[in-house]
Amino acid sequence: MRLLLSFLAVFSASNAVPTVFAQHVVRLVDLEFVESTAPGLEQGRWLAAIEGRSILPRAWVNGAHAFVGMPRVNSGFGAGALEESHIALPEGAAAEDLDGVLYLSDSNGQRLIAHPFVASASVLHTDEALWRATVARHYLARSGTRLAGVPWFRRQALAHGGDLDEQSTWGRHRGFGGNDLFAMFTGGRALAENLSLDDVYIREGDDEGLVALESIDGVRVPEMQFEGLVPVEVPRLDALAALIPSDQHAVFFPSFEGLVRTADGLSNEARPLLSAFDGRGESQLVRERYERQMLLKLGFVERQVGGAFVESIALTGSDSYLRTGSDVAVLFKCAGDAGVNALRSQIGARAQSAEVEAEDMSMHGTNVTGYVTEDRQVSAYLASVGDVLIVSNSERQCARLLALAVAQGADPLQGAHPSRGSHPSQGSHPSQ
Repeated sequence: MRLLLSFLAVFSASNAVPTVFAQHVVRLVDLEFVESTAPGLEQGRWLAAIEGRSILPRAWVNGAHAFVGMPRVNSGFGAGALEESHIALPEGAAAEDLDGVLYLSDSNGQRLIAHPFVASASVLHTDEALWRATVARHYLARSGTRLAGVPWFRRQALAHGGDLDEQSTWGRHRGFGGNDLFAMFTGGRALAENLSLDDVYIREGDDEGLVALESIDGVRVPEMQFEGLVPVEVPRLDALAALIPSDQHAVFFPSFEGLVRTADGLSNEARPLLSAFDGRGESQLVRERYERQMLLKLGFVERQVGGAFVESIALTGSDSYLRTGSDVAVLFKCAGDAGVNALRSQIGARAQSAEVEAEDMSMHGTNVTGYVTEDRQVSAYLASVGDVLIVSNSERQCARLLALAVAQGADPLQGAHPSRGSHPSQGSHPSQ
């Protein structure tokens, strides 16, 4: 019995202070920076990934990577101050004087700037709970980005007690540039993530062990065999494509109802997406501005008339700068002369209500009616080509469409399809 009690006493004594790896943390405000490179920790900084570039804070301490704990971000822009944040040293690191570098973003969130520092071992704290929380917030910030290894970051955040509900704070305000739109449909994005092309790589020592890039065999993917997958029948092209130059963009609606449904859907559902594609996240009322300028409207009466007289519609323009102002045109394929006259009457009545006088002119042998004010708040040019009514906000755009329709002065968009020739006569022309 006495031997058993002695054994238990020794066992209890040996476990009174459990053997764990040292878990040291240090406050950022306790670091001693070189005066010329000292960062303002009380200032707001970009703490997210912007347009694919990793500008998350990181630290290099005593020759090893350390964990920078992120502050809570409430601004919604992935920015915050680091004055209350900590650095967690690697598990098992010795409690010794620190010599390292803290990397923080510049004021524009474009690049990381190195801030060398030193610190005495006396400022270190051994706190397991704080160490785990710091590591968790370090990985949480990375799990909400597009950096390579997001599943691993998420797993590490959970393993250290992190709350994944905070992940959206870091992930939802990543940039969405024009290149990202196409990267979703190619393998380039996957390769960039796997190779960490947008990440910052910190290394020391000579070049021993590095592999020459040209010696790496590329990705080998078998070609897709499309035989038997692509339909052999020639698609039916929209007749209005014969009136649009091949170097312009265009959107086709097979019916007036299709235009109304699309316009209403964009008005109701697209505006919440503005914050994802536009940093300002505000509606510019582009559609309303062009409707007012071209004397077009999608009100109740217009919808009744359009549904009865309009068979199909095409919207076209010469460039994509619709927000700032662009030359655009709307082509209405109508059910005979009655439809053309009904639309003309609507636009004329709207011009009369706005006290804008009509001006008759000729372009390429075609009669054109213009309603234009000096400030171009109203600018509408109307021309008929058979059963198609052209409405444009630009005299030059209207003339260009008529040059194609009447004088065939350019290649039509319809002829750009590989199944058709380059001349509109090979497709169905609306005036024929």
